[in-house]
Amino acid sequence: MGKKSGFTSAEIEEIKRLYLQEGRSILQIPKILGKGSENSVRNALHKARVKPVSYTHLTLPTKA
Repeated sequence: MGKKSGFTSAEIEEIKRLYLQEGRSILQIPKILGKGSENSVRNALHKARVKPVSYTHLTLPTKA
């Protein structure tokens, strides 16, 4: 079974950075890269073993 995803390793690293560090959505990433689709980005993240971002664990800043 092949591992062809349509993205280079550098592009996959960029996808991971956009998703995890910048908090970009899966819909935004193909538009930023100018390549791929929502489904191909989701598959690339899955192959890279990146878990979906859970917004339930984020806390809002409190006023002091």
